[in-house]
Amino acid sequence: SGSYDLSQFEALITDPRLAELQALVFQIDYNYWDEDHTFGVAIEAICEAQEQMPNLKALFVGDAEGDRAPEFRKSKIRVFDIRPFLEAFPKLEVFQCYGYFAEYTLECAGLRHESLKTLIIETSDIFYENIEQLCSMDLPELEYFELWIGRDYHSSGNLTEKMLPVLAGYAYPKLKYLGVCSSEGFDVGELLRSPIASQLAVLDLKMGTFRDGIVQTFLEHPN
Repeated sequence: SGSYDLSQFEALITDPRLAELQALVFQIDYNYWDEDHTFGVAIEAICEAQEQMPNLKALFVGDAEGDRAPEFRKSKIRVFDIRPFLEAFPKLEVFQCYGYFAEYTLECAGLRHESLKTLIIETSDIFYENIEQLCSMDLPELEYFELWIGRDYHSSGNLTEKMLPVLAGYAYPKLKYLGVCSSEGFDVGELLRSPIASQLAVLDLKMGTFRDGIVQTFLEHPN
């Protein structure tokens, strides 16, 4: 495993031991002068090294500031695509991305990945359309899905509607852990009535804001 910035990673590319790498933490420093291309640099660097990392199973890519203020998930790193990472690494089992998801549409709906078991999206800013994109991927082995919503909505729409493929159980059929974190617009009752509820081992709603009666809602759906 390893944690690298771009200069360190470029120096590492020629190291033959890279073929043994199974986990990579690739932190991105925000660049005010080139903010729209910062994330693209990470995509290019990591995906161009796919042949040197044939055994990569876990990848974190995102804001280097994240560990300083993880509670708020604020970031200026504009994420515009996660598809290249999943397409480049078919053995990937864990993917975590931390950034700003409210500038561009992800265009990842319909993407199928045969190995991914854990998907974590950390943000305080996300288009509802991007929630729909993420929840429309075809991930047959996914067991753990953690999605940070944030409290600044960037488009209209019902959150549970955007998550319908997941809640219906056909996008992530093996899901056991569902985290919908820092949300003000999540209809817990609708989730508990959805097909996915009966197979979940953990429902994580941390840092969310809910309407009165949330306890009664859970009591009415003990399973």
